[in-house]
Amino acid sequence: MAHRYHTPWMTSKAHQVNEATPGGPMGAVRAFVKGFNDDDVNAMQAACTDDAVIIDDFPPHQWMGTGVATRWYREMAEWATGYDMAEWSVALGEPRNLTVSDSRAYAVVPFAARWLEEGTPAERRGSMAVAFLENADVWRVCGLAWTWD
Repeated sequence: MAHRYHTPWMTSKAHQVNEATPGGPMGAVRAFVKGFNDDDVNAMQAACTDDAVIIDDFPPHQWMGTGVATRWYREMAEWATGYDMAEWSVALGEPRNLTVSDSRAYAVVPFAARWLEEGTPAERRGSMAVAFLENADVWRVCGLAWTWD
């Protein structure tokens, strides 16, 4: 499904965006989540800008700067392991909102998180708000906030 957004604060013409294409802003969040699911912090980090920010519900709640995805993932894994959680994965839904303005973009993307807790399958749904930056025709995540429904 393609969306055309044009709002008064945009400085350029409206952009045609198709969530199904591998590139574009959604390509960056898909690469981040694929890295998460593959336990590949390098792939997650490559999907982020050097000054990215991640916000999540476990302490310290905010990570930022160089190596943000690596630090966040390692702390998440340590925290989750402390609660006897394992084999975590995330499945993305279609964006509820996707706005592109020049080299910046914003999306709200539903997700389902799945894991084993004390050996029993568990699932919880939520949304992530994601900000993107395009540089040299490559979109990367510059801000990502996780929230539960």
